Amino acid sequence: MSLDVTALTREVTQAETFEKAAWITLDRCLDTVEESLSQSPWSDEGSILRCILHLRRPGGGYFNLAMLEPGQDACSQDVDQSIFPPSARAWDCLLDLKRPLYVDVETGTICEVGDHAHPRVIWDDEDEAGDTLHLLRDRQADQLFVAPLHGEKGELVGMISVESRCTRAQGTEFIWPACSGALNEIAQAVGPVVVSKPLAESDRPLVNAHLPVLGESMRSTVRTLANFARSDDVVLLTGPTGTGKTRIARWCHDQSSRRDGPFKPVYLAAVPEDLRASTLFGWRKGAYTGAVDEGRGAVLAAHGGTLFIDEIDKLSLEGQAALLELVDTRQYHALGEPDRVVKADVRFIISTNADLRSLVDQGRFREDLFYRVNVLPVRLLPLVKRMDELADWTRHLLERRHDESGMAGRVRIRNNAVLALSLYAWPGNLRQLDNVLRRAYTFAKGESIGPTVTIRAQHVSQALIGEPAVEPPEDLVASMQGLASSFVKMAIKVKAKGKVLNLDYLDALESFVIRAAAEQTGGPDDALRLLGQDSAVEGRNQRRFMQKREEARERLLTFLKSLEEESDEP
Repeated sequence: MSLDVTALTREVTQAETFEKAAWITLDRCLDTVEESLSQSPWSDEGSILRCILHLRRPGGGYFNLAMLEPGQDACSQDVDQSIFPPSARAWDCLLDLKRPLYVDVETGTICEVGDHAHPRVIWDDEDEAGDTLHLLRDRQADQLFVAPLHGEKGELVGMISVESRCTRAQGTEFIWPACSGALNEIAQAVGPVVVSKPLAESDRPLVNAHLPVLGESMRSTVRTLANFARSDDVVLLTGPTGTGKTRIARWCHDQSSRRDGPFKPVYLAAVPEDLRASTLFGWRKGAYTGAVDEGRGAVLAAHGGTLFIDEIDKLSLEGQAALLELVDTRQYHALGEPDRVVKADVRFIISTNADLRSLVDQGRFREDLFYRVNVLPVRLLPLVKRMDELADWTRHLLERRHDESGMAGRVRIRNNAVLALSLYAWPGNLRQLDNVLRRAYTFAKGESIGPTVTIRAQHVSQALIGEPAVEPPEDLVASMQGLASSFVKMAIKVKAKGKVLNLDYLDALESFVIRAAAEQTGGPDDALRLLGQDSAVEGRNQRRFMQKREEARERLLTFLKSLEEESDEP
């Protein structure tokens, strides 16, 4: 079979969704490896099990994943998307080498596929590559081949993996030298295209009480988590503090087959260091000073359900060793009972805002535990990259605060107050937003005459006093996407009132940008020079230039004010 990369790229480009583009790609990969297998000495007994396309954020976790097995139709809408997580070791190798490689279960090696006769052995110790071997053996696979996926700028954005089984080929290079070039060519061609594709609409509801807000910025991450929830493998949630890891962990539990079992969270940062291990594993009476009774421990309390361990980096090296045994064997010992083995029936969700890989390098986190918990990593975005969710989170958090107050009326927030919130970068993320809104609510409630509490821009400004000064978000594209999303949402609301939020109102953005630049420079002249408008400063038309943009700003503010006045009418 000849490989027509141009035709494949065209077909992938025409696909409307990530899933469709991925399945087309994987179908071509399956054809390629099956042809190589048919022409090899192992054609009678070897088999290709599955191909998986993984997209990952640099330094973070998954945000899209698709799988295809031989015999499945890439054109079908019902392709089984069972989760088969890849090895964290293989991913680390790709980050280092950025070239195709393969894993051999029998020899316990991860090897580079190259033009030289003998591939370089990267790890030749079974304990070091144990996570890879464990995953492959569970899936009846002898070998795993991976090829890197790159984005438009050449950055590593994911990988394509192929799993195979052939007992007689163990300890050899199998078919990989014959097909690695074609597989790598496919990966290089489709990488920039696949990574930009949107997810297909899901029939499965993603929003619930634990995840009441879901914007486009987080949709692919949550869709991936919905797939991960069906697996019993460890989910590792990373990302800055305050991004909602506990919410997401509870949401994953609700989506899993263990939803009817307990959800037991353990917040290690809130537990004294010398009690963290006993909090997890329980203790026998007299096991330590103050242990006057026996303690069940969180693992036993989570039996049949989900154990959520928050800030795993706070666990001592001794505690990490005990946790490693638990994750590996699903068995543990309560403190003070070294001879009594307790069996655990839990699913683990782990979270941290620390860089575990860096802690491993510093000797503060066990490398073997890192690879055991880094099976299904997902990085939660900071709020500044989820600005399309800001308005909805604001309303949800205010309504929750209003319900807590017991007031009979309702709570509202002005559009200019939402705008004031959107101009802040939120280093503390959702937790900080909640705190600021609680203060703003208190200020507004103190001024309310009737039962309705209305949050205005001045209340937000008051609430932000004392919050850390932060630089504006560096991700300009994400900020503009958030602005676009907010503009469209407002247009929909305005249309329901029989009016139109005209696209021309975006002319006001230039005025806001110039004002911001003037505040950070020496004034209007320096602002205009900074923004490449030297001619407006040096010529005679500066007044006209500024007046045009200020008029656009006033038109927008007047329009928004008229909407608010209509809302105030009985």
